[in-house]
Amino acid sequence: MEYGVAEIKSCETQDCVQQAIGRAFLTAHLLTASTAQAEDAVMVALDSWEPGEEDAEALLQRTLATAAGQIDSGPAAQDSTEQDVPGFVPRDLQAVLRLPARLRQCYVLRILAGQPREVCASLLDLHPQQVDQYASAAMQCLPVMKRCSGAFEYLVWKGRMAWRD
Repeated sequence: MEYGVAEIKSCETQDCVQQAIGRAFLTAHLLTASTAQAEDAVMVALDSWEPGEEDAEALLQRTLATAAGQIDSGPAAQDSTEQDVPGFVPRDLQAVLRLPARLRQCYVLRILAGQPREVCASLLDLHPQQVDQYASAAMQCLPVMKRCSGAFEYLVWKGRMAWRD
């Protein structure tokens, strides 16, 4: 039996390119909590990506590196207080945007993007153990946030909660 290096499957079809861009944008948006920073990160990554020669993972890696580099330079460095969650963020992931910044960043890179903790630590300028601690804390917070968010939406829908001026 012979073993060799697995061939990297290039992203040659339009469908593959669209899926790769969509995944890169969603992940960058969750990482930065900023639509503008996510767009910038994807655009920078696209400038150096060769879809006919590289796979979708190469685009994602470039996008994550660019987005992580933007974190300290923009509003995403703070906790996200943005309440208007765009419709393109799946309902199950909307609570991620409400996590405190460090928890969100570690959760997105380590859990959702599946990056090794050393890579996450390097991108976020943290110690690898901190990455795991923050990601773990995020996993403990998310179920509570999802339940609270659902209860709030239910009360508003039922008309039991009214806004006061």
